[in-house]
Amino acid sequence: SRLLVEKIFGHLPPGAVNLLLGDGPTVGDALVRHPQADLLVFVGSEPTGRHLGGICGQHLKKAVLELGGKDALIVDETVDIPTAARYAAEAAFSNAGQICTSIERLYVARKIFPEFLAALTAQARAIRVGNGMDAATQMGPLADRGQLERVSRQVQEAVDAGATLHHGGAPLAGPGFFYPPTVLTQVDPICSLMTEETFGPVAPCIPFDDFEEAIDQANASHFGLASMVMTSSAPRALRAIHGLRAGMVKINTMRGKAPGGSSEPVRGSGLGYGYGMEFFNEITTQKSVYWRAVLG
Repeated sequence: SRLLVEKIFGHLPPGAVNLLLGDGPTVGDALVRHPQADLLVFVGSEPTGRHLGGICGQHLKKAVLELGGKDALIVDETVDIPTAARYAAEAAFSNAGQICTSIERLYVARKIFPEFLAALTAQARAIRVGNGMDAATQMGPLADRGQLERVSRQVQEAVDAGATLHHGGAPLAGPGFFYPPTVLTQVDPICSLMTEETFGPVAPCIPFDDFEEAIDQANASHFGLASMVMTSSAPRALRAIHGLRAGMVKINTMRGKAPGGSSEPVRGSGLGYGYGMEFFNEITTQKSVYWRAVLG
């Protein structure tokens, strides 16, 4: 971390950027409570963000928080199924699902559900998991043992509640924290896999009969970071843009960071703008000055 900070910020004056290492309860709380800290910008878990945001509230300090997500993907029957499955696999499994806007819930039109499921499962099976130093590797490990246990627990709870596994579903044998791309169906909507952030390569697939039903299901999470929709229907795309309760809605694309673009998470996903020009407004204050040249 220190070498990376020096590489990126080494040209700035000494003290402009500082790296402080330590555990959260000790270092994080002290920094937020410090009288010279006027603003908190935090990216992390919802429980930690709520805790630090509470401290900011006590001290009347501003907070910009990007917390958890449970991003949904809606796939309607107008799509090209192989292309949609390829995009869905990349959205759910890139970086082993460890991206803040990874897709963690997939709602698919029942008319194309069997074919889409088969195509997505084939995509999952084709992904080579292994050491990231190997050029042939397509997906690496989870961050640590705790994350591996979290993903394993959520998937196992879903299976115990009646979910069907189509691929994956258990840590890979051997050293490291490797978990395979996992595809499930018949997942209980109230199980932890559907309600908690997973941050792993897991794609629970749920069929829908009506597009409005899909929007309602996508909004059922208490998170609101981002959502994704695949459709060839402009009216449906517009309906999703207006109906989805998320800070970012992506139509037929996984990437949402246009130059200069910005979005604000809603509900349990946070507060404030973390990038774009709006971020400069978050980290600065406007001062009004009224100056008459001569008194009188």
